[in-house]
Amino acid sequence: MSEPISITLKFGPWVTIERYAEISGLPIETVKKYVKKGELPVKKKPVSEKASRT
Repeated sequence: MSEPISITLKFGPWVTIERYAEISGLPIETVKKYVKKGELPVKKKPVSEKASRT
């Protein structure tokens, strides 16, 4: 059985997917796959009342 992996970043608690890929050396599509599978935590940006989702 494999041991859990712990990743510590010196760039703050939250980075974009693109920045994470750059820091980790992983391709962006791999990072997106990990997010989709729930293997990486994500926090969506809050939407302001002025911003539109369309």
